[in-house]
Amino acid sequence: MTWPIQSRRLDTPGSLRWDVWPILLYIAAALVLLGTSAFLSAFNMLHEQPNRDIWQHAAALRALIENLEAPQNPFVPGGETSRHFHPLWVGVAMMARVFDLSVWQALSLSGFIVATVLAIGIYAFARRYFQMRWAPVVLLVTMLLGWSAHVEHTGMHSLKTLLFGSAYPATLLVGLSLILWAATIQSFVKPPYLAGIALLSALMFSTHQLGAVLGFIGAGSFALLWPEGGLRQRAAIIIALFLGIGAALFWPYYNPLLMMLQPGSSRWNGGQDFYSLGFLTWPFVPAVLGVLGLRDAKSRPLVLALVLYTLVYLVGFSGLLIAGRFLSGSLLVLHIGLAAIILKLFQDRAANGLPLRNTVILGGITAVFLFGFAVCEFQVRHLNNRAIAPDIYGNALALTVDIPDTKPVAAYSSTAWPIVATGQRVLSVPWPEPGITDLARRQDQTNDLFDSTLSSDDRRTLARQVGVTVLIVDRRFLSEARLAQLASDAIIVTDEGMMRRFDLRP
Repeated sequence: MTWPIQSRRLDTPGSLRWDVWPILLYIAAALVLLGTSAFLSAFNMLHEQPNRDIWQHAAALRALIENLEAPQNPFVPGGETSRHFHPLWVGVAMMARVFDLSVWQALSLSGFIVATVLAIGIYAFARRYFQMRWAPVVLLVTMLLGWSAHVEHTGMHSLKTLLFGSAYPATLLVGLSLILWAATIQSFVKPPYLAGIALLSALMFSTHQLGAVLGFIGAGSFALLWPEGGLRQRAAIIIALFLGIGAALFWPYYNPLLMMLQPGSSRWNGGQDFYSLGFLTWPFVPAVLGVLGLRDAKSRPLVLALVLYTLVYLVGFSGLLIAGRFLSGSLLVLHIGLAAIILKLFQDRAANGLPLRNTVILGGITAVFLFGFAVCEFQVRHLNNRAIAPDIYGNALALTVDIPDTKPVAAYSSTAWPIVATGQRVLSVPWPEPGITDLARRQDQTNDLFDSTLSSDDRRTLARQVGVTVLIVDRRFLSEARLAQLASDAIIVTDEGMMRRFDLRP
């Protein structure tokens, strides 16, 4: 059997087998990388730690499954809307209702749906941008494995992020952004994809506003600087983007623009430190080499996008936390540039008649090693976490089963997340939620209820004022002295795993 990559040019078809091999290899690589991520994400999600996003997604999806027409806020009592009532969860909730799926089965299904969209996005963009049959598999491997230190955070495209976040809407936006970029490039040839651009823009902006902005920056850069096309085409693409954004404002569950402009919790200071020395160095190895692959005319849009992402990221040094998330856009562009370098290397060797078999085999072995190492490292750490707290969701369910879901409990810090995943409402959640208009006040009240300086009488008085009779905390989050003080104010203390419930004295 001949080795198809031995062709004189990497992008020149020599036979039907040449046309089929790149597609088959991409499908196989996507099934291994993205399929494994979706499977392990589904397998592990019920045993995640309290600080993972999966709990809030489960709570929102549960609320939609229970009442698709008028869902209640999944976190606090009342009729306020939620930014999590977006098209992805609405669509998944519809499927859950039709096929009688549980929340966790629906989330597992979402992981495979999102992985499929990401695979389509990588393939579509790589084929349109590079115009090479082997580009999709190179870009897939570069994006997921081209990290010396994987950034594990929602919205990143590293393999380790996908291992826990395959079902997340932020991951969906990575795939949709790449599809949008491919459609933008395609719109410079006939037929233009203007209707597709408008529809994609509406879907993206109504699903995840931050991820959509990242995608729009890239699409706008391609519209302005793609070397082909005229002013009329560029204007049409920009208009299509804005039409889609305008259409998203009519999403029936909330106005995405208002959600983006409302801080939800302006005093929040948690999350990853995107400006630490580690974030400023290791994620860029070897991605920073990608700048060398951004030197031709067609890469000018990516250079513009890289500059814009980096400028917004640098604004974060002033204290704007959300700016740190634009690091993901910079890294995506650099990984595309890195893929360009690899493809150019292979193309040059093929053009010079040099054998590529050993190079491809060595690259494949390296990719398999990086994939196996990342999966094993992640799973070992996950198993260690499970050994400490093996069933956080079950613990939360057991501690709240006798409390009506609409009656709030006070949960300390991230303890709130697995609790709301059970359907139980809490007094407040610790992260920004723009749909909750009085979140800052609720957060203050919750913190006061767990304050060690508060007297027993004042704690009971405050609890009566906010309608709370139960406090719950993950015991890892408070000192033994504070836990003992809370116990002295309670009539009943109940332990479930690492969680402790305090029923306050009347």
